[in-house]
Amino acid sequence: MRRCSLLVTAIAFAPTSACLPPSTPCVEYVACQQAYDPSVDTSEYQEGGSCWSAPQEAAACTDQCEVALAALRQVPEPPAECGAASAGDAGTDLSQM
Repeated sequence: MRRCSLLVTAIAFAPTSACLPPSTPCVEYVACQQAYDPSVDTSEYQEGGSCWSAPQEAAACTDQCEVALAALRQVPEPPAECGAASAGDAGTDLSQM
């Protein structure tokens, strides 16, 4: 009887998405947007979304969240989830959205 040994190697694969946590500006944007209009898809900005797959992508998404949150804070009577508009939000151009 011939005995063969089988060598099994485990290869660890790095996850391809959702390896970073959402940034604070994106957490705030998602809460605000969902309170203002829940029909808007914010999944890419949420935990597990495509924004958090790489540092460069996360930085770009964070910038987008900051702009979008500032714009939502400028709508008439924004939801409480949007927080107060800061002095830096006053000049937000809504056409950039």
